[in-house]
Amino acid sequence: MTTLTQIKSTIAEPLKQLDLRYRATLQSPVALVNEINDYLLARSGKQIRPLLVLLSAYAGHESLSQEILDQKIELAITMEMLHNSSLMHDDVVDESELRRGRESVRHRWSNKIAVLCGDYYLALVMEILNRLNDISISQAINNTVIEMTEGELLQQQVSRTTNLDEENYNSVIYKKTASLMATCCEIGYAPLRDFGKHFGMAFQIRDDIMDYHPDAETGKPQGNDIRERKMTLPILKYLQMADCQERERVLELLKHEAINDEEADALVNKVADSGALTAAAQALNSEIAQARQALTQLKDSDYKTALYDLAGILAL
Repeated sequence: MTTLTQIKSTIAEPLKQLDLRYRATLQSPVALVNEINDYLLARSGKQIRPLLVLLSAYAGHESLSQEILDQKIELAITMEMLHNSSLMHDDVVDESELRRGRESVRHRWSNKIAVLCGDYYLALVMEILNRLNDISISQAINNTVIEMTEGELLQQQVSRTTNLDEENYNSVIYKKTASLMATCCEIGYAPLRDFGKHFGMAFQIRDDIMDYHPDAETGKPQGNDIRERKMTLPILKYLQMADCQERERVLELLKHEAINDEEADALVNKVADSGALTAAAQALNSEIAQARQALTQLKDSDYKTALYDLAGILAL
């Protein structure tokens, strides 16, 4: 199977430019900001969102002038900043101690600093968009920020009642995760928005499934979603399979303010043994197929192949 490193090699030079400019954009006269920047950059993740912007741009255009490429790199920077801003805010909401296997900003410093640094990143996004002065792109990104916030609020709403069905689940993960990836592809090449949407849905479903794998390289402890009382697709599939008594027991457990390790581990094992993960994986693979279908409009190229392979990395 093609690796992420091989996919990135397709646009190695633009990604190198992006990394240098991203670091330069983050620089601040405030030492604390630079300290946090350095901390985050040391474990910056897979940079999937800027990769989506640039691969979409290359796949959708026969050629890119330096001027257009510069704009796409700036847009890729905005999407990575927006993503990292949302992570800092999400960690405060979820009271998360870990992010990508290391202390979260709110745990290492404080909730106040995490919120302020997230706001700083968001302000940098606004500054770049003002400089680019493209109303349609600014509106698309603004709409995405609204959807991401709505997604978090919807998740909080349903978690209070554990009244989450698959329709609501899909709405939450679209708004929180897939909307950003859809916009990444849209600002790269507008007709590829659907690829980004289905890729983003698959990305989140896979992340939710991997919460049940003890060897998963997610940077989170196994069963973390259960501890945070999140109704993810594996739990929903499990509840569909369980008898009435078990459903009531699990729903009551998820209403607790705190779920201990023993309770979380027991539920992880029950879900894993039930076939719920296989059912969730079917939904995942359906989203991958739809993402790949969205690529059929493109002419064949190394960049189209890279997007096709990128979707395939998510398969289980």
